[in-house]
Order: sequence, then structure tokens, then C-alpha cells
Amino acid sequence: SVQNDRVKKRVLLLNDGIPMLNRRASDSKFDVITIQHPAICYIYTMLVDRGALRLIKDNHSFIEHVKLLISTYSDDLALQQTANRIIWKAEKETQCIAKAEERIALKHIQTKRLEPQQNIELFIWKPDDKFSRKAIQEESQQQSSSSPPPVYVAGQEGQNPTGPVKKYDFMISYCHINKDLCHKIYYQLKETNAYSIWIDKELAEVSATEITDVHMLLVLLSHPLAGLPY
Repeated sequence: SVQNDRVKKRVLLLNDGIPMLNRRASDSKFDVITIQHPAICYIYTMLVDRGALRLIKDNHSFIEHVKLLISTYSDDLALQQTANRIIWKAEKETQCIAKAEERIALKHIQTKRLEPQQNIELFIWKPDDKFSRKAIQEESQQQSSSSPPPVYVAGQEGQNPTGPVKKYDFMISYCHINKDLCHKIYYQLKETNAYSIWIDKELAEVSATEITDVHMLLVLLSHPLAGLPY
């Protein structure tokens, strides 16, 4: 809410704002469930601010305490989720972004090194009656008599030219505060009969198995989503 955003800004402006929350979240004299966990949730919602994220990254004792909570309170799902997300933001997010950028740069270099006579395949999404991905082959100046490029039709098995067949074309991830609008989007897409879609309309909890069964993840990003502690 707007009021919560104002409170967060005030805390960020305080010289002792983030350190104060860190003490509430990690001092052993405070109860883990009633004081430390709410403080950790509040810290996580503030990590969208770069200054707050930098302070958390530099506070090694706080990070170690959060890791201890993960190993100690394995039966507390809510605490596990929030603590793991803080560790992700503090230690793993930057590494993943760097690796992704390296892969993109390497792919760009490899593309530049393609020989002039080599064919290049481009995969594009084309909206039509059956929203499908088609492999369009751009040939060099010398035309070749190669066979037509493969065509992948969404939702049909055995026709994906780029990898293993997935159960769903895409998964919808969203904030349940906006569930009415997001469900309208889901049902309109479903009515086209062009997609195989996975969506959790109740808990919004996704297992690793379900994620590996989809081609793409569609994130319906909204302002409330950034303020959630999970």
C-alpha cells in the first residue's frame, strides 16, 4: 500500500534504520517467530532499494544468521521461503545475472563467427490461428536445396525442434492480490485453444517439477508483487 511504501522510505532515510531491523532479525534475545521472522520479512521487502541491498550484503553476521535459521527451522515453510529469498538476493542473484550475460555475449561472438555460406535459423513467435513457433531459414547468397525448416506447433508433442517436449507451453506467475485480473487473462488465453497453460489459482506455489515442464514463464508483474515478503 501507499502507507507501507512511505514507512519503508522513512526507515531507509534513518541512519540506523536498516541496522535496527538487522538487530531485531538476528539478536538471540528476540523470539524467532514473533519478532525475528517479521523483521526478516520487512527487510526482504526493502531489498528492491540498492542502498538497502548493499547494507545487507555487507552485514556478514546477519547473512550467517539467516543461513542458520534456514537449517534450524526447516519445518517453518514461511520462514524458509523468506530466508532463502534474502540469501538469493544477497549472494546468488548477481552471480546468475553475470552468468546469463556471459552466455549471451558468447552466443553473440559465435554468431559473428558464422561463415558467409552457413545457414542461420531464426526462431520467432508468430500470432495466427494456432500461435506457433516457426523455424525460418535465411540462406546465403547461394541458394541451397535443403529441406523445409521444421515447424513447432504449441501444445503438440514430438514437434519441438529445439529441445525435449514440455507438458505446458507456459506457466503464469502472479500476485494473488491481483488474482481477479490475472485470472481473466488466463481464461481469455485458454479460450483460444492455442496454448497449454499451467496456473495455480489457489496457492500460487510452484514445484521444481512443474517449472521444468514448461517452455516459458509468464510473470504478471504488479506493484503489490514487489512488496510481498515471499
